[in-house]
Amino acid sequence: MTGIDVGLDLPMIRAWIGYNFTNTYSFDNPLFGDDYDGGGAMSLGLSLGFIPFIEINAEYMTSSDGGSDVDFLLLSAELSN
Repeated sequence: MTGIDVGLDLPMIRAWIGYNFTNTYSFDNPLFGDDYDGGGAMSLGLSLGFIPFIEINAEYMTSSDGGSDVDFLLLSAELSN
């Protein structure tokens, strides 16, 4: 994936929006089906840092190749300084 993100970084919250120009997924697991080569993808993200040194992140991405749509939500936690 190749794209651009624009965001806001405040002391306890980060938010961003992005657009990916290229969007290709290659699956090694046969349960997921064929590889995916779609058009542009949009993403929205939010990161909250209410607990000292830990940030909770959520990012939603959507993409379409005309025949199928891919939507997913990524949740993660990370240590911050």
